Amino acid sequence: MRISTAQLFQQSIQQMQQRQADIGDLMEKISSGRQHLRPSEDPFVAARSLEIQQKVARTEQFQENIVLARANLAAQDTVLQDVNTGLQRVRELAVQANNASLSAANRAQIAAEVDERIAELVHLANSVNTDGDSLYAGFRGDAQPFVTRVVGALSHIAYQGDDGSRFTQVGEGRQLQTSTAGSDVFQRIRSDSALLTETPAANAGTGQIAPARIVDPTRIGEYPYAFTGTAGRNDVTFVDDVAGAQDGVTFTLQGRTYELDVGGGGVAGTNIGITIAANDPAATIAALVEAQLDADVTAGDLNNITATAVGADVQILSDVVTSTTTHTDVTTALATNYAVTPAGQANASTVVLDGVTYEFRFDNEAALGANVKVSLGTAAAGIADGQASNFAAAINAQNTAGNTTYSADANASITAVRTGAQHAYRVVFKAGGLYDVVDDTVGLNVITDAAYTPGQIIEFNGIQTAVAGTPNPGDFFSISGGTYQDIFTTLQTFADGLRNPIDDTVTAERIRLTLQDLDAAIEHTSQQQAQVGGRLNALDTQFDANAAFHLQLTESLSDIADLDYADAIARLEHSLFVLQAAQQSFARVEGVSLFDFIG
Repeated sequence: MRISTAQLFQQSIQQMQQRQADIGDLMEKISSGRQHLRPSEDPFVAARSLEIQQKVARTEQFQENIVLARANLAAQDTVLQDVNTGLQRVRELAVQANNASLSAANRAQIAAEVDERIAELVHLANSVNTDGDSLYAGFRGDAQPFVTRVVGALSHIAYQGDDGSRFTQVGEGRQLQTSTAGSDVFQRIRSDSALLTETPAANAGTGQIAPARIVDPTRIGEYPYAFTGTAGRNDVTFVDDVAGAQDGVTFTLQGRTYELDVGGGGVAGTNIGITIAANDPAATIAALVEAQLDADVTAGDLNNITATAVGADVQILSDVVTSTTTHTDVTTALATNYAVTPAGQANASTVVLDGVTYEFRFDNEAALGANVKVSLGTAAAGIADGQASNFAAAINAQNTAGNTTYSADANASITAVRTGAQHAYRVVFKAGGLYDVVDDTVGLNVITDAAYTPGQIIEFNGIQTAVAGTPNPGDFFSISGGTYQDIFTTLQTFADGLRNPIDDTVTAERIRLTLQDLDAAIEHTSQQQAQVGGRLNALDTQFDANAAFHLQLTESLSDIADLDYADAIARLEHSLFVLQAAQQSFARVEGVSLFDFIG
């Protein structure tokens, strides 16, 4: 085989170039510290290295998230601690105010400090983090969560954030809650005196209602049972009319006791029940009474009065006419008629309503003492008896004459029943600029045909609210017992109660409920703070776990991707030695010629 000089030179140059490339590659690896410079050198190692590097980058991001989350939670912890301190101070003020010897000026001073505490709490509730985002606005970080809103004559602190709670990714497959909506922190606090005010979506007018609040807790669940007479007056109130109990309003005729039974709840003993509704008008009750008496007359159930002596004068009331007749045969007279007590004798057929005694008598028979006579018929033949309608007319006449304490103002002087449980109400708007307040729990109007003045306070049964705007006829707002009451309403109601006392009993009850609500608020805030503390501890634990995982990942990455410097340097020295030898050999071969061997 012949080897030309050109081939020899070419091979030598290629060998030296390869050695130089190996040396360059080794030097680049040594300078970078990486075992492989290109994925093509080892595709599996390259893919595995990339996966580990991505995990390392995610873990580092988790650590940064934890640092930010820790700052947010630390800020919340500080805010909640300040809120708790403020509430504790208000509780001290409530205990201080619970002293009957305090003057109005003293309580006004306490109210002024409570006002300052309210402003402080609003400021705390509107706190922001280092990025300027609100801590308690839910997902609406750029909004101020708590603002003052005015509806007519009343103002309240309203929440304009949302119910969102933010979560932060702090580890592989783990998220941690790092914010709580302000509605959860400052509003959803359980309270026995809470009210829920709702506006139906179907309302067509522009009316807006202020959140209702209790200003007189002694009237919680209060309601009057009454039937309405002329001109909208509450003419009769049944003091203990509660379904299922004896209703208390009775009258006796011919030895039989009739009881007005509200709602069919049951009558006492052998009384004859006449079922009425809580808000039946006088005409309806009169008709019901008359129907029952007519039925008893037809059945002959009232023919049970005997004369004191044979031949005595007995007033006879027949089914159709009344007359005074002397009968020698009382039995015959009573066979077809019924009678009331003989003339001049005491009549037990009376009803006492609102301090007025109504006595059932014939037209030609005077009532006893100061009793008000209720006519059971007329002396003229052919006139039907009308005892029930006369009864209603007699009641209304006394009311018109001013002999009763009822008035046109709802509940002004009406004896009420208090159940101790909040009722459900509706403020219903009507044509002509009027409104009613309906107690839906008992089906009774608390206020009827009141003139609506936009923004004016509406107060009933210890509840206060206000409506502004222009509601359409048929629009209504609902008020019922709620579950939660916000911190600001608790404090504002307390301060207003100190400034506007009704009487010592109401003030004492207001303070009792305030203390109860403050204890609930303090406990709620403490629980919120404990949750924040738990999340901070969880962040610390996760941070340590992430750090350990990061170390493990970097070690694994080093094992498969980092260069073995000792091996690389040894290979570099070997390559340099080989290159040097090749260069020296090439130099010697380069100077050799065939002519040197011709002699």
